[in-house]
Amino acid sequence: MELNPDAHFAVGVNVRPTFVEAVLMDLIGSIRAETILPLQGGRDPAAITNTVVEAANQVIRLAQIDPGRVLGVGVGCPGPVANGRVVVGIPGFPWESEAWADRLERSLGLPVSLENDANCGALAEFRHGACSRLEECDSMVFLYVDYGVGAGIIIDGKVYRGEDGTAGEIGHTTIDPNGPRCLCGNFGCLEAVASVESLVRRAVASSKLDAGSHLAGILDGDWEAVSFEAIMEAVERGDPFATDALNDALSYLAIGISNLSRMVRPSMVVLGGYMFERGDGIVERLESEIGRRPSLFGMRPNRVTVGELGGKACSIGAGTLVLESFFGEAQQVIAPPIPTEVPEPSFEGTLVWPQEAEHGFVVKVSAVRIQSASDLRPAFSRIRSGEPLSVTVDVRLADSASETPPDVKVLLHWDRVALFGGNWATPKNSPMQLIDEKDGVLRYGVTLGSLPPGRYEFAAHVLGKNDIWVRTHDEHGESNGRVEVIASRAAADRSDDDNNYSLRGKEEARPKALAER
Repeated sequence: MELNPDAHFAVGVNVRPTFVEAVLMDLIGSIRAETILPLQGGRDPAAITNTVVEAANQVIRLAQIDPGRVLGVGVGCPGPVANGRVVVGIPGFPWESEAWADRLERSLGLPVSLENDANCGALAEFRHGACSRLEECDSMVFLYVDYGVGAGIIIDGKVYRGEDGTAGEIGHTTIDPNGPRCLCGNFGCLEAVASVESLVRRAVASSKLDAGSHLAGILDGDWEAVSFEAIMEAVERGDPFATDALNDALSYLAIGISNLSRMVRPSMVVLGGYMFERGDGIVERLESEIGRRPSLFGMRPNRVTVGELGGKACSIGAGTLVLESFFGEAQQVIAPPIPTEVPEPSFEGTLVWPQEAEHGFVVKVSAVRIQSASDLRPAFSRIRSGEPLSVTVDVRLADSASETPPDVKVLLHWDRVALFGGNWATPKNSPMQLIDEKDGVLRYGVTLGSLPPGRYEFAAHVLGKNDIWVRTHDEHGESNGRVEVIASRAAADRSDDDNNYSLRGKEEARPKALAER
């Protein structure tokens, strides 16, 4: 099996204070097109929605692809996002509890994955950037210092979002109780003393007191034209006010990083955002500030490094959200380990691919022909709510495969139905893993953990050089495997009838008989 990168695409968008950036990614995460559009028409939800829609459509046009192959749009937002759907608020924007994902989906006509921008940056650097090539990097903090300050936290390889999805707002933790008022209403927040905007504000306020400062000379009295670039130019010229403002901001950032490191103890801290995109020795200054703080009981300090993806990190992370909702986590899809027994995850943690997932895979190099596939178990089962359901299927190859595991892929197609034999409204596919091999028969299995009460149907799809569907049938004809999950505590009988199958037609499995109880 080999992944076809052009089978589908994902759009990643990041909203920044003055512009929107977007990328189009293929299935392996390569950028195929990108654009940057200025915010127009204000900062209200309707105006920014229009800009996001135009940016997404623009990268699709630039890549000259069929819009029907776009899986969805991921959007990074500079504020806390509750449960991936609602923007709680954005400092400096007239937003409050805006159900923005719904609005975007109506405007785009595509599924939308909404996420805090720092979480997007963390996901991108973990999957594709600074943490991706390290052997031991299962936790990471992405400190995003832009016009605001935020943190994306990776724990055990997953974004940590907290109870409602709004974790990581380190920018709104108090660093200086006597500090300036933050846009969030609190005093002395890290964002109020260490963001790019706060650095500019502090440098301007100090420089106005001295008409002979370098910054005043650069701006020629036009204080409205001040920018972060102008501040850094003044620092390079040795301006004491700009230098003091930068050093103060870095000192506060060092405190914030130290606090994060002691709370989370990540494998590494990755720096991103406008503050670190210029270079100019800022990282070296920050490392010096961090080094001045003692380690806790002599413990090894966390590694601190600048992200590898630069300004595109958050938009790449937003696109990665879409890809992961399609495939599941990349390492599970590309190189799954062979378990010794069928795993039993929670229902929410069951690895599931959408129905279209198979279209992203094409058989290019497999020489393995499937002779037969049979013994789909259970044919019918009744279990209590909360119990996991393990499903297995036996596969026999036409020729012995030299590869271990053989170049064969097995998916369990399943869905919840209103009545047995009803339509599959939202079919799901879970990869089945090789769990046993005996006398030339390969047994594949998967566990659907803790299914909610209801009725479910399933069938197996075995793919190699040819492909075979495995279902069951009785005297009334062919049917899918079935399970009924009982909500009550009443005893539940489990039936695992032996099934016999034969091939009918070219490459399709048909069962001979099934005694159903």
